[in-house]
Amino acid sequence: MLKNKLRSIIERDRLATDLKISLFSAALRSFRYDSILRPFPRIYVKLGEKQIDLLRKSFYQIPSIDELCQDETRLSPHSLELLEWLLIEDSDSFYLKILPINKLEEILQSTGFRNNTTRPSLIFDVINKERGPSNRFNELKRQYGSFYGYHGSSVENFFSILHTGLLSHLNNRSLFGEGIYLSTDLDVSLNFSASGTTWEKSMIAKSISCVAVCEIVKHPRIVADKNKKRPEKYIIIQDNDCLKIRFLLIYPSAGNVNNNQSATARPFFVRYIFFIVVVVYLVALIWIGFSSKRKFNLY
Repeated sequence: MLKNKLRSIIERDRLATDLKISLFSAALRSFRYDSILRPFPRIYVKLGEKQIDLLRKSFYQIPSIDELCQDETRLSPHSLELLEWLLIEDSDSFYLKILPINKLEEILQSTGFRNNTTRPSLIFDVINKERGPSNRFNELKRQYGSFYGYHGSSVENFFSILHTGLLSHLNNRSLFGEGIYLSTDLDVSLNFSASGTTWEKSMIAKSISCVAVCEIVKHPRIVADKNKKRPEKYIIIQDNDCLKIRFLLIYPSAGNVNNNQSATARPFFVRYIFFIVVVVYLVALIWIGFSSKRKFNLY
């Protein structure tokens, strides 16, 4: 049974909880886990070694969000400890909050969203827990103002991105100069938002892509960038303190949306399509064999 604090966190915003677990899962299953699963649960580090196999085993035993909220659900001690780390201890830096549909329209318009752009299925507020009364971003924002831009990346990167922020020295792209690459055009950023498998028990989707909506300081160096190689709709930020992630746009991959239908509610041919194909194939082989034998006997 879940502890009261853990249960209240899950029930307060099931979709936000689902997304955080899904992003953790995407990083965990990646072959690049050593560099992108940050922070790494310290309870799975022994003598400086990351116990990735034990971590994956504990994670895969965690049931779906709906099952977690049931009184009769029981978790192994390892899975419960991992869930507490992920949803309680790890929430000290930021937390996610699903936004209602009317807020979605408002935010999309304020970020320069065009009607012909691919629309996200969900949007989440990224709420950072600031350390101290102010920080350099807020100081620069008060001085110069701000605007919005989009950043696309593979879904497996977003667990660490939400924790550390976007950092220019970690960017692998330098085609138009070093820095963090963003765009004022959502469609441009979508091209860099590779979808990937997240959590098979997710109520959102088993595979998604993400785009971060960032607030960017209108610093003179950014607004008056004279880099002739840079495409018009690109923004390249070299100062990490000049941007903050404000929202996450979620795009479920085609055919992977979890509509919460039970298997028995689906049509018979959908549930048993593989079985039907095999039966049809066997019948065809028998019919071909019978026809060939009959022709042989006629001769």
